[in-house]
This record gives sequence, structure tokens and C-alpha cells, in this order.
Amino acid sequence: MKSPGSIKDVQRLAGWLASLSRFLGASATKALPFFNLMKKGIAFEWTPACEEAFRHFKEILAAPPVLGKPKDGEPLYLYLAITGEALAAVLVREEGRVQQPVYFVSRALQGAELRYNKLEKLALALLTSSRRLKQYFQSHQIVVRTDQGIRQVLQKPDLAGRMMTWSIELSQYDIRYELRQAIKAQAMADFLVEVVGDPVEDTNTRWKLHVDGASNQTFGGAGIILESPAEVVYEQSIKFEFPISNNQAEYEALIGGLTLAAEVGATRLEICSDSQIVTSQVNGSYQAKDSLLQKYLEKVKDLSRKFEEITIQHIPRERNTRADLLSKLASTKPGEGNRSLIQGKMKEPAVTLHLSKLNPSWLDPIINFLENGKLPDNEKDAKKLRREAARYAIIQGQLFRKGFNHPLLKCLHPDQMDYVLREVHEGCCGHHIGGKALARKLIRAGYYWPSMMADSKEFVRKCVKCQENANFHQVVISDNGTQFTDKKFTEFLTGLGIKQRFSSVEHPQTNGQVESANKIILLGLKKRLDNKKGAWADELASVLWSYRTTEQSSTKETPFRLTYGSDAVIPVEIGEPSPRLLLKGVEETVEKDLLDETREMAHLAEAALKQRMALRYNAKALKRGFEENDLVLRRNDIGPSTPGEGKLAANWEGPYRIKEVIGRGAYKLERLNSKEVPRTWNADNLRRFYS
Repeated sequence: MKSPGSIKDVQRLAGWLASLSRFLGASATKALPFFNLMKKGIAFEWTPACEEAFRHFKEILAAPPVLGKPKDGEPLYLYLAITGEALAAVLVREEGRVQQPVYFVSRALQGAELRYNKLEKLALALLTSSRRLKQYFQSHQIVVRTDQGIRQVLQKPDLAGRMMTWSIELSQYDIRYELRQAIKAQAMADFLVEVVGDPVEDTNTRWKLHVDGASNQTFGGAGIILESPAEVVYEQSIKFEFPISNNQAEYEALIGGLTLAAEVGATRLEICSDSQIVTSQVNGSYQAKDSLLQKYLEKVKDLSRKFEEITIQHIPRERNTRADLLSKLASTKPGEGNRSLIQGKMKEPAVTLHLSKLNPSWLDPIINFLENGKLPDNEKDAKKLRREAARYAIIQGQLFRKGFNHPLLKCLHPDQMDYVLREVHEGCCGHHIGGKALARKLIRAGYYWPSMMADSKEFVRKCVKCQENANFHQVVISDNGTQFTDKKFTEFLTGLGIKQRFSSVEHPQTNGQVESANKIILLGLKKRLDNKKGAWADELASVLWSYRTTEQSSTKETPFRLTYGSDAVIPVEIGEPSPRLLLKGVEETVEKDLLDETREMAHLAEAALKQRMALRYNAKALKRGFEENDLVLRRNDIGPSTPGEGKLAANWEGPYRIKEVIGRGAYKLERLNSKEVPRTWNADNLRRFYS
């Protein structure tokens, strides 16, 4: 095969390579000279680099690798590699000690992708592989083998931007991460040699950790810089939203740095801090006399046991400038290169006292898997747990579920459920709502547990006040059958204090209507008052507040949010802190910016509901309008029958005179001799009489 002699030949060659890319490891990397030739405004020049790439592809195609076919249910292994201008991946299956490639993926980086840091490029390589090999990702467990901390970065819940979007997209697959092992297949070795991959950490080299803490009268902060031997830099800025001293802030920064280093897989660590007290206490030169600092020192020593070797030294503040800036500023511009800046907030200090131990619950398997990678022995249960755990994250020691309408839902232990249910249902701002409404209100407040709908219904079913004040018929509306107009039945209803109303003849749609809002408020007052009925004014505010913070079926929103732009903080969120209090940020400001859209959507939902009700009502309605003194005929089959007529009787009888217009199609009739006809009659059963 001859070398290309024109741009058209190069384009044809690029098309061939694209069609054969699944057989060519890192084809995008080696084909970069071809891509540069095809750029607009560049004259054609076949350079030595192009010739070398062309020769390389001919050698590979002369002896292409044999691709394997994966078996159902077996795990597949994914290796990632990147360069400055391209990324590549290879999917491999293993059978015993033999590795066999299944598919090669590669692509050139374009535009802003060229400026991604190393960790972002690795994450992009994984995302690209999942999109191109979707059928394999959906039907197999994918084990990603890499030496970099991509798992820790993708699973960081406080990441933002593209990394968070990628993390959510990848969470739908069963992905596991492992350290890269020895390469057994020659095709795999060639693939990783061709691409400048992730350098393997030398066991004798150390990670460098710079930490610094700062505090003032309102809050504190910590700055953490972790640098790997491969010069990958992790930067973390943490804001402490609790009172904190300088020494405590320094310890918090050190604990945060040790935690980050353990998450990314560091084994040997060199720590630098400008706090002489902290470094001397950790080294044993100073004695920690303060009881709180003693607890911090114990925490640091406990975390240090996770590493093979740790050294800590005191350095001047001038050599710790970057960490000092991160500790003092909520947002700083990261430097160039392979960096990953993580910003977070802490509501509580790392050292807490008198922690109560909770009983085993549904939370334990998920927490054990996310923190320690522990799986059940049963393979089916293990696979189910891995899929479920993708929708959970641990933030500040608390398990959260990634919701659909709310970003994070706080997962509750069974010991916490009773308080939350009781406070929302019958607390100071509760009005004994139903089971479904109770569960929906808890979701809006930011709480979650698997059986919350069933538990809410069961809680309401056992509520004594709800049973005592269960809906009782105040008005019975019936047709005009003799069994309902009987004197004994009327006396029975009177004895129970129930009013009786009759619908228009042959028109049950016009049954009496109740003012729903007042009925709900009245029922809530009855359930809260017990025997103290005269104190209803004292409870009215609580019932109204509960009503205004409960989602309405007509608008799908709470009245409070439609007024003020965000959901109200209800009392249960103070007793059992909700996610928006634990992780307070700019969410309220964003919701207020979207208030107009929320109101418009609620208006459309309400209008659509009214339209559906009107269409259902008017589907078969024949609209006829009459005025007083108009003459009309009445359907003959609904009135008293005339003896001797039978089936040959006329369809309409009358005429009658309209005595009174009741409204909504109902009329009172009278005969021409001014004798009133009993009951009301709907326009559906009347027609105009012309004389």
C-alpha cells in the first residue's frame, strides 16, 4: 500500500482507520499526524511523522490482534490511558491466566478537552468507553484498572460541573475499581507502551501533603494540597461552619488531608504544616494537655495507621502559601497542570464525643460497601448491593440518597423514623394529613428510607385522633328513589345529625359540593383540639402553616414555595437536620431565580386539572339555557307514567313553565295552573316548547 499523496488520500485513510478502530489500540494517538494534515488552511506535506504512523498501522494490520467474545455474566476489565492530545481504552476479558482484548476505544481530544487536567481526561476516557461500549457496560460488571485516584474523585459528592455530571451518568452501571496489575497479554502490553499512560508509583517515593487551618470570629477554613509522585495535584478547600480555634482548625486540616490521602491510595506520606504545636504534638515533642486536642491527636494517630510510612515536619508559612490561601478563601483559582480542586463545607467537627451506637439497619450494608468495599457472600445479593449503592453517597459521615426531585435525601435509621413521622404528622405545625401526603412531605423535606410510604400509611392508620375524627358524612346526597325518601330513613339520618339532599332528577352530577379548603382546615382543627374545642383560635395558625407547607394536588407545589420561592423549613428539620441545613449553599438563591418558572408551571398544572374536570363533566352534557316563564317539555320516561300509554306513549310531556332558575343547569318547574312540580330538573331532561 502506497503512502497518501493528497488530502483526499489522507481522508480516505482516516475513514479506513475509523472503521477498524476496534482492532487498533490507541489509533487516535498514532493518527494525530493524519488529523493535523486535514485541518483547514494547512498545505499538504507528508512528513516523517506521518510516514512513521503510516508504517505503524501497516504493521498492526499485517498481524491484527485476535479479539475475544465475552461470556454472559463474566466481569470485563477496562484499562485507560491518556496523552496530551488523545485518550484510549481497551476492554479485556480474562479466562484463567489468559487476557484477551474485546474492544479498543480511542479518540482525539478537541477544543477545551485539551486543557482538561489528568484526572478529568481519565474520567472522560471512562465516560467515552461507557458510551461506545454501552452494550457491554449494561450486561457485564466492568472492573476499571488504574493507578490513579479516579474512583475517589468521581465519588466525591462535593464535586461540581462536568465531573458531577459524568459521575451521575456512570452511576447507572456496575463499575468497580482496582489497582492495575501485571499485564499478561502481548496486545495489552503493546497498547500501554504505545500510549503515555499513568506512571506507576514507585514504592520508595512519597506523596507530599501540605495542610493549613485558619479561624476567625465567624467561621474557619482548611486548605489541603496533596501531590502524587506522578505530579497529580489534589487541592481541597473546606469551610467550617461551627466555632473553632486555631489549633482545632489545624488539626481539622490535618485530618482532612489524611482522609484524602487514604482515599486516593497513598501509602507513604510526607506532611508539611506551619503549625508548630500540631507538628510537635504528633511527633511527640510536645504533650497535648487540652482534652479536646487529645481527642484530635488520637484521631490523627488512628488515621496514620492506614499508611506504611508517615513523616510530619514544621515549615515556615512562606513555604505553605497555597494551602494558607485555600484555608482562608472560599474559592481560589487553581494553578495549571494536573490539578483537581475540591470545595466543601463541614457542619460538625471531626471529633465528637458521646456518640450513641444504633442498632443494625438497612443502612449498614450500603455504608460498609461505600466505606470499606465489603460485599455479601451471596453473589446475587452482592450484585444487587453494588447497583443500589451507586445511588448513595456518604457526606460528613452521613449517608445520603441521590434523589430525582432533590439532589440529596438524608437516609434515616429506624430509630429516627418515629420522631420524623410524629413531628410532621401531629407536631406543632402538623394537621394530621393522610399517609400519602405525609410521605410526600417527608420527601420534600429531604428524608428517605425504603419503606417510607408504607410506614407513613401505617402510622396514620394507628393515629388515635385520626381514627376518632375519621371523615363522617355530614350530607347524604341521593337520587329520588323511594328507599331514600322513606320516613324511617329520614328519621334515621336526622338522629345522626346528617342532612339529606336530593339530586336533580336523572342528573347526579349536580350533587351538592363542599368547600374543600375549609373542610380540610376544619378537620385538622378537630384532630388537634381533642375536647378543648373552644381553643380553636390557638391552633389555627399551626393548622394553616401545615396546610401551606403541604403539596397541593392541583398545583403539585406548596403554597409557601409559590409565594416565597423555596420550601419552608419545617420544625422536623431542626430536630433531625435535613440535607439543606447540613449542606447549606446557594440552593435557595437558585430556587428564587427560578420562582417565576415554578409559579408558571403550577398555574399550568392547575389550569390543566380544571380543564380535565370540565371536559369530564361536559363530555355528555347538552347545554340548554332557559329563563323564567319559558315554556318547556319534560322527558316522559322520568316522570310519573300515565296509565294505559305504555311503550306507545309520547317521548315528551308538558308543557311546563320555568318557575325558578337554580343555576348550573337546574330549574324549578310549575304547571300552567301555577301548581309547583316537586324537586329540581336539569336542562338535560328539558326542551323548549314553541307555541
